[in-house]
Amino acid sequence: MSGFKHFFSPILIHTPSLQVRGIGVREIMPPCQIVRPQGSGDFLFMLFHDPVTLTASGATSAAPAGSLMLWPPGAEQRYGSTAPHWSHSWIHCKGDRVADALRTTGLPANHLLRHPSPRRWVAQLNTLYAEIVSPRPDPVIVGNLLENTLRDIARLLAPDPVATAQIPAALLELRQRLERAPQQPVRLADLAHAVHLSVPHLSALWRRHFQVSPIEDVIRMRIEHAKHLLLDENRRIRDVASAVGMDDPYHFSKLFSKRVGRSPRAYRTTHQSGSRLA
Repeated sequence: MSGFKHFFSPILIHTPSLQVRGIGVREIMPPCQIVRPQGSGDFLFMLFHDPVTLTASGATSAAPAGSLMLWPPGAEQRYGSTAPHWSHSWIHCKGDRVADALRTTGLPANHLLRHPSPRRWVAQLNTLYAEIVSPRPDPVIVGNLLENTLRDIARLLAPDPVATAQIPAALLELRQRLERAPQQPVRLADLAHAVHLSVPHLSALWRRHFQVSPIEDVIRMRIEHAKHLLLDENRRIRDVASAVGMDDPYHFSKLFSKRVGRSPRAYRTTHQSGSRLA
């Protein structure tokens, strides 16, 4: 599906410690090179879904898909691609809370990073966007979400070797497989069989390492994927339900409403209303 971008006018989140100027998710770009010698006057956090050429700290290099840049105010922004289509997901923001979050996490600004999970970045930006364009956006919630996004990046880039070693490799691989294909039918017995465990043993391990049951984790993955698909106004609700492995649209709507706090149709309407303000 095509992506979107939204520069907020007026700026919906505008406090002394935090301002969010705009968000783009999988924005499709033509062949071009963006050059902003003095930056954009704010922090620009951007993940590239396709290979690009970019300049970081004065050095120009080829950046593979999944590359992440955290540009601080005043830093040169130079990036682009000659490909017919390429995409990126980004957020423009500024304020002491953003600077404090970068300082606390230790993430290096103006350096090329490799995000290990672009899907997570997209999901986190979608969550931020949903809060900002909601009827009563809360700057504290937005700040918390943004800080958590940066903390998550820092954790992914520098995982705790002890904690990682404690999670069985087969379990990690199974969970990643489920994240990649949320539409596939899932039976607890099949999951247990795939990693050569009994159902009770699998459930206990899953709860220990991921703090949730296997089926509840799958539901969470499906809801997050559905939130992204709902941004495509050409998709019917029943088609979105089917795309995330739920053939009963009524059951899907009920489940979505329970976990997101609004129906799929209301969620889509909120985003459409927000996009029309751009």
